[in-house]
Amino acid sequence: MKKIAIMLLAMGLTLILSTGALAEVSIKAGFQPSGTVESVYTTVGGFGLSTRDSKTVGNSFYFGGEMSRRTVEGLIYGAGAEYQLYRKAEGAINSFSFLPVYGMVRAEFPITKKTRAFVFGRAGYNFYQEDNPIDGFALNGGLYYAAGTGLILSKAVEMQLMYSCNNGEAESSFLNVQHAYTNISLGMGIRL
Repeated sequence: MKKIAIMLLAMGLTLILSTGALAEVSIKAGFQPSGTVESVYTTVGGFGLSTRDSKTVGNSFYFGGEMSRRTVEGLIYGAGAEYQLYRKAEGAINSFSFLPVYGMVRAEFPITKKTRAFVFGRAGYNFYQEDNPIDGFALNGGLYYAAGTGLILSKAVEMQLMYSCNNGEAESSFLNVQHAYTNISLGMGIRL
């Protein structure tokens, strides 16, 4: 139900942003080299004992899209969504994935007549998924945030370097596991 509500919200934002003549749509894909997932395991009820561990996560890819609008020269705001393919932490049984839905702000700076640099920030909610969830555990999403920089190489092509953090949890009647997955990714976008 949360997924449907967030997707409807994202579609509504997309419609609002696309009503003006200055709306831009971009399709993005990227490579996420090895990242880190930090997990906190807390018992529910009783003594509330907790433990923490950190594991390396294997390489993966993401695909997404953004709808944006220019407010003034060089300042852009918008909304987007991203699907991260499943990836696995070292020693883990299940692979996991996140689907972030976010708002974004971006500032662009000219370098040459055809090339511009940009910095951006994103914040939103992401859904947490596992390929084979354990019975009795509910999977919940959490805060998503990212920041990065990039180059607009032509009217339609851009490259970006991004740091992101995805939060999610697996919760049962006896144990709560909170995950924070961080990585640096290299992406490419095509403006339509």
